[in-house]
Amino acid sequence: MYTSKDLQKIFRIGRETIRYYEKIGIIHGKVNATKYHYYDDLDIENLAHILKYREFKFPLQQIKKL
Repeated sequence: MYTSKDLQKIFRIGRETIRYYEKIGIIHGKVNATKYHYYDDLDIENLAHILKYREFKFPLQQIKKL
């Protein structure tokens, strides 16, 4: 499992970006009893794809459909 901090380091993105992607439903982290967000390997893979599509200027709504 990965934390938000891990994702920030791996992908060089901000916490706000991660939370926004969760809010619009394109990644799905888990929240534990202490309110920490955790992500699994599928979330990591999805985030890598999302960021690749963003490099090509795909809109988030279109990425969400993919």
